[in-house]
Amino acid sequence: MLTRSFLTGRPMSSGIEQMERLFDHLVGPAVGAGAPRFAAPALNIAEDHETYVVEAELPGLTLDEVEVFVANDELTIRGTRTIETPENTRTLRRERAAGAFERTITLPGAVETDAVEASLRDGVLTVRLPKAAALRPRRIEIRPATA
Repeated sequence: MLTRSFLTGRPMSSGIEQMERLFDHLVGPAVGAGAPRFAAPALNIAEDHETYVVEAELPGLTLDEVEVFVANDELTIRGTRTIETPENTRTLRRERAAGAFERTITLPGAVETDAVEASLRDGVLTVRLPKAAALRPRRIEIRPATA
């Protein structure tokens, strides 16, 4: 069945092609013929009373391929994913993305930059960012009122 694209009005040969064109329209086309689209890692961000915790999916990356920077209230995760093709092989399909990436997020508040810790385990980067002392809850002692 031949349909027309709602974006371009041109005939399209399949629903898959239409979805690919819609995706290209939303995020931009892939670079190079057949190159996979590369996106920054997916993140989870949580907090408790004392710490922000950021987890980033980085499957297949090693410690040497990832950098973490903290400045003011921003966290930057930067890296490069390489995929090597063994000699005497021909790539038939490549969906795993390769290349450089950088992701910067603004944290909800200031952090103690000297106490930030990062670890990489099973393809998940975990960054623990202690909140600045001024942001941490402080218990206030209540004294009896004097007359």
